[in-house]
Amino acid sequence: MGKKTQTGFFSRRRRSEAGNVFFTLFGAVAVVGVLGAGIMATMRGPLSTMVEVNRREQAKAELRVAASLVLVNSGDTCADSDGYTEGPDPGTAISGNIGALPAVGAAQNDPWGNAYGYCAWDHGDIAGNYDGCGTNILAGNSSTNNIAIAVL
Repeated sequence: MGKKTQTGFFSRRRRSEAGNVFFTLFGAVAVVGVLGAGIMATMRGPLSTMVEVNRREQAKAELRVAASLVLVNSGDTCADSDGYTEGPDPGTAISGNIGALPAVGAAQNDPWGNAYGYCAWDHGDIAGNYDGCGTNILAGNSSTNNIAIAVL
């Protein structure tokens, strides 16, 4: 008879605790979810900053490559025989005197999707003619230390 009483006692106790394990597991999952959301919110700032820094560095590297490729394709392109290097004619105008980067094998758009800009100047001293030799090449002067191209 003692065994029946103990068995009855334990079975009543277990029936009253039914579902507590599931509630505890649900609570643990909820706590992990709240912690995960909090950590993600905290990390979003530094992660987005890192992405932005990476994009800037990528743009700088692409600009250096583009400038090098443009200069490789440069020469006395105006046929004015002044001995000064003029960059290739810019592509279609983007804004004012800023044209599109010529097709020299460089990336045409920055990491944000905007077109790279390009300017070229005609420097030289043949008969004081610095009026620009191409349709979009800007007028320069006779100074040898001025910029010949700019990639923006």
